[in-house]
Amino acid sequence: MIRTASVARGRDARSRLLVLLAVIPVVISLLIAGAANPRSVLGAPGSNTVTFGVVISGSVTAGTPFTVTVTAQDSRGRTVNSYPGGATLSGLAASPSGAAATYGTISNWNNGVGSTTVTARKSQTNAQLTASGLVDGVTVSGQSTAFSVAPSTAASIAFISTANGFNGQPVDAKFDTAIASSLSSSPPPVKVIALDQFGNRVGGVVVTMTAPANLDGTKIRTTSSSGSFGQATYGEASFNDLSITEFGNYQLTATAGSLTATSTSFEIVADLAKCGAASCKNTGRSAGANLQITYSSLTGVSTLSGLTLTTSFIGDASTAGCAGSDVGSIGELSEVRVQGAGVTTAQPSFQLAVILPKLTLQNLGLTSRAVDTYNLCLGATRLDGGTTGWEGRQTLGGPLVTLTDPDNDGVFWGWAADCGTPGLDAGNPCVSLKTKNAGQLQAELGMTKNEVKNLPFESSDLALVVDEPYPWDVKVGVH
Repeated sequence: MIRTASVARGRDARSRLLVLLAVIPVVISLLIAGAANPRSVLGAPGSNTVTFGVVISGSVTAGTPFTVTVTAQDSRGRTVNSYPGGATLSGLAASPSGAAATYGTISNWNNGVGSTTVTARKSQTNAQLTASGLVDGVTVSGQSTAFSVAPSTAASIAFISTANGFNGQPVDAKFDTAIASSLSSSPPPVKVIALDQFGNRVGGVVVTMTAPANLDGTKIRTTSSSGSFGQATYGEASFNDLSITEFGNYQLTATAGSLTATSTSFEIVADLAKCGAASCKNTGRSAGANLQITYSSLTGVSTLSGLTLTTSFIGDASTAGCAGSDVGSIGELSEVRVQGAGVTTAQPSFQLAVILPKLTLQNLGLTSRAVDTYNLCLGATRLDGGTTGWEGRQTLGGPLVTLTDPDNDGVFWGWAADCGTPGLDAGNPCVSLKTKNAGQLQAELGMTKNEVKNLPFESSDLALVVDEPYPWDVKVGVH
């Protein structure tokens, strides 16, 4: 029994020796491979498992360099000390003004860790930096956690910033009512946006809005640009109770310390039009006269919701040279415009009906005059800034001539020709109808009886219809 056990133990020892001899070459080969590729030594990952950790140091402000640290890591997040270096940074968007972020070169790698400086230009929340590079021919990368880039200090204020999708410009408004910055049914207030040198929105800027100081009843307001950082309204200063009590053309001035912005010109008018499905109408009153102006038969636009029509009374028609040599001035001078989304030099195409109620005619002593003696005097101002002129008469009943406005200020006026006038070029404004009959007006405008009634128009009121008034900023004098 003793001899048998000894033999067994001897056989086991020889077996273990044989296994050990077999393992030794494998270990030696692994050691040799590790010497050639140190990143795989002692459980470190192969090159295809290397990633990058990206860490941002401190708070970040647009235009100010900040430090970024990049670390080569294995799949468990351990630093690969033997990584020799090589990575580039990316991921930050350009600013609204188009200024791109700048990334320094990571050239000081040490024990798998490198650092550099980066300068962001766009203010934003949830920004991320990406480090990427080639490791043994394989592209590897890693991202930072999300961080915020604050805007720089305010460098300008503006009523409009296309890059930020912002437009707070004032538009025409009725006298002594709130001035708005849109032509929508629920107009938003006039706004100013504060911007840094890169076009980023800046909050907390105190803005004061003023109009000409001699305007009676003008409201002046001061407010701060507000909103939550990263939201669409951030950096906007709103003024929802500005008003002017006198008719005329104006501009608003916004100031914030040494920063100044001036709005585009807008007009304080007698009335603003209301638009329905097929037409817009409004009624303005001045000096006891009631001149109703209605746009109808619009084509080339999908909706009227973005259009408006303004009417203001700017004095007696004769003061603009509208009085013909054989007739005195009748009524007030009214300015009307179509403005809003969809209006271009080619559209919309529409008719303009100028309606003088019977009461207005009686007040002016015109009820005994024949319909054929009435005519329209149109201003030459063009919405597109053109100065090519239009065909009309300088005097009522005079020859057809080309009327021009070289200064684009409405100085040149003329009588609109009848649409049947021989030689009248296509596209020129002309009077297609003069009538006191509701049925004739309905047929000319293509309206229903109820639509004509809702203008309102009654027989014995006077209607004059102008074809192709666009692109005119129509200053209308009725004679």
